[in-house]
Amino acid sequence: MASSGRKRRLVSSLDGEVLERLSMKLNPRMLLKDYQSLAGRLKYTYEFIRNFARERDPTLALLQHWWSSKRGKEKTVTILLELLSDMERDDCVDLLRPYEFYMSHEASELDERPVIAGATDQNVNPYNPYFPARDDHQGQAGQLGTAKPGQ
Repeated sequence: MASSGRKRRLVSSLDGEVLERLSMKLNPRMLLKDYQSLAGRLKYTYEFIRNFARERDPTLALLQHWWSSKRGKEKTVTILLELLSDMERDDCVDLLRPYEFYMSHEASELDERPVIAGATDQNVNPYNPYFPARDDHQGQAGQLGTAKPGQ
């Protein structure tokens, strides 16, 4: 439980560099310890997981889809930490643990982050380029990004 003044951080507010480092850990195939296992723990079907695999960055595709979905609880770093801990991915837990909470006074700072140039012209979240600003694909996992040629 978050103590007074601390709030659970949403996955969507994570810095792009943190997400990239998490992807570098979860993208490589590792039996029961990669993005596919995380997707399964998030209750994604095999069909969704296969489509995430076609993305240039499957972990980010998974997180974007999970974060933008309407089902389930709030998409917090705490939930990710619990799942990654269950997967025995201590390296990922260590990476995300400092970002689990933010102080309530930081909320205004999160809203004052610099906007990415050109974000208003594209389907890009102006604060986090890894997550689209809107979901034009109506939750179709295979259409989240550019698939690798020949797949």
